[in-house]
Amino acid sequence: MATMVTLGKQLIEKTKRQWIEQGIAEGTITTAREMALAVVEARFGQVPEGLRNEIQRDLHLNELRDLHRAVVTAESLEKLADQHGYRLETSLGERWIREGFERGAIKSARVAVLAVLEEQLGQVPEGLREKLRVMEDLNELRELHRAALEGESLPG
Repeated sequence: MATMVTLGKQLIEKTKRQWIEQGIAEGTITTAREMALAVVEARFGQVPEGLRNEIQRDLHLNELRDLHRAVVTAESLEKLADQHGYRLETSLGERWIREGFERGAIKSARVAVLAVLEEQLGQVPEGLREKLRVMEDLNELRELHRAALEGESLPG
């Protein structure tokens, strides 16, 4: 009888270890997916549906790590997609939404830079206003905003 109890305890312990190992594996994959999505969002402000689907499909942990590294070093979402074969959009509508999002972000950044400059300078020279109106690089606009907030002299 003691042997049966010992065998039962061993079987329970073995089963417990297997379930815990499975939970660890699933938790690791889930966290790797979440981190990949977070880095895409942090770097590029949005996660296109096609790339989100790619991240959430059944990738192995090493594939998710490679994807994470690729996102961290990518110059743009488009280059990431081209270099690694990822789809960014799943529809034409999503592409148009992204285009509108980018235009809105640029417009908002221009307004923010202008507002800070008006607050600090009072009157913003027309030449500077015109330069802001034609700027299309969101990162450059963000840098100008930061520089204006910190009272640094603006380039150009």
